Amino acid sequence: MATAKKTSRATSRKGGAGAKKKAQASGATQEIIGFALMVLGIFSFVAVVMGGAGLLGESIAGVMFGLFGLGAYVVPLLLVCIGWIVLIAKRMRLHPGKLALTSVTVLMLFVINHLVVDGRVQQTVLETRESVGYWGYIVGSYAYGQAHHVGSGALGGILTFPARALLGAVGCWILTIALIVGCVFVLGKLSMRSTAQKVSEAAVSTSRRVRESARTHSQERALRQEMRRAEQTVKLESEDEAFQGDGSADNPYSITKTLGDSAFTVTGEGYVGNSQTPSEAQITYAVTKSIPSDSSGKPVVSLPAEGTSGTVTLLRAGSAVITVTAADSRDYDKAEVSYTITVKQGKPEVDVVMPADGDGDDTAYTYTFGTPLEFKAEVTGAGAADPSTDAEGSITYQFYRDNNGVKGELIGTDQPTAAGVYWVEAVYAGDSNYEKDVSSPVKFTISTSALEVKISGHSGEYDGKEYGV
Repeated sequence: MATAKKTSRATSRKGGAGAKKKAQASGATQEIIGFALMVLGIFSFVAVVMGGAGLLGESIAGVMFGLFGLGAYVVPLLLVCIGWIVLIAKRMRLHPGKLALTSVTVLMLFVINHLVVDGRVQQTVLETRESVGYWGYIVGSYAYGQAHHVGSGALGGILTFPARALLGAVGCWILTIALIVGCVFVLGKLSMRSTAQKVSEAAVSTSRRVRESARTHSQERALRQEMRRAEQTVKLESEDEAFQGDGSADNPYSITKTLGDSAFTVTGEGYVGNSQTPSEAQITYAVTKSIPSDSSGKPVVSLPAEGTSGTVTLLRAGSAVITVTAADSRDYDKAEVSYTITVKQGKPEVDVVMPADGDGDDTAYTYTFGTPLEFKAEVTGAGAADPSTDAEGSITYQFYRDNNGVKGELIGTDQPTAAGVYWVEAVYAGDSNYEKDVSSPVKFTISTSALEVKISGHSGEYDGKEYGV
């Protein structure tokens, strides 16, 4: 009896030792597998993403892009994660149902990714084949994934082609999305009804909070603006010495110019008290009133089109009002101020342009009797800013007799034709935009013409009679 008990205890110890050895061997194998998967995943990641794994890495990257397309960037990470789980787990406990659902989810993600490039893959296949068959589609998917690093490669082709053939493209999208959602709900032990209710409640709650937050923020901002906004004023400055005033009611801003003057600039700045407001307060300029001297209704002045510059160009005589505005901001109220521009008539200058005389001397101005003369005038300072106010056609000429070397009695506007010494003036009549101007008189001479007499006598034998010559 004692011998039997000893034998039993010995057998038990041997059995326990054997089980322990088996467990140790199994654990070592598990660690080797996990470590190998991690190394493979890291090497694949370097080959696919970084491209620094040599010829072997290039070959692995090409194969992975061909097999998985865009998924080649994810597969190395999956290998590392699986290897890490296998390495640290005491036992490899796999739940068949969860493993199957997880696999279905991953595969459906590959299908969705491949459906995005499905049309381009078919085009690639048709470039070398007459029709798109199953095997041709798989080969085309492999080549497309390898070349472009998109889609799901050959794996996507294996799964997508039959699904699309059976359900069509739209049905394939619906099925894959439904399977992914279903698997997620089952794996997470979720109820679709309760999840929908929670999502609905969360959406309503979030919408309510957003509205309340927006209302509160708007009220706080309005209150803050009312409390913090300061009254702003606009002050004007100009380097033009003609610009006057300080913007007060007793001394408003104004400037008087003459048509033909160069453009000038008036600059506005916003102020609170004596402190200038930040540059974020935009300054704009606009012509708010224009009264021309004539009845044309055309603008007296102009500003740059964008309205952000105070440079003023004179166009015609009259008056105009320009308003300068400082925009409101979070801290300052809107402010504006105006100034008046008075544009006086321009002062042109007119000069007579004499015809060249017969001797080519442009200073003596001596012309032979009977020579037709054409007088012209040159006007400067009229029409420089606005072509519609040009002086062309507004010139007349006045002729005078000579009085011992000075301008004498007025003859009139008709050009003299008799021989003698005369004076001529060009008169610019002026208009609503430009003043009248008379040129300096110019002396000219119409000389007498030499008389040529020709005599012809009678030809023949004298017979004692009279004949005319």
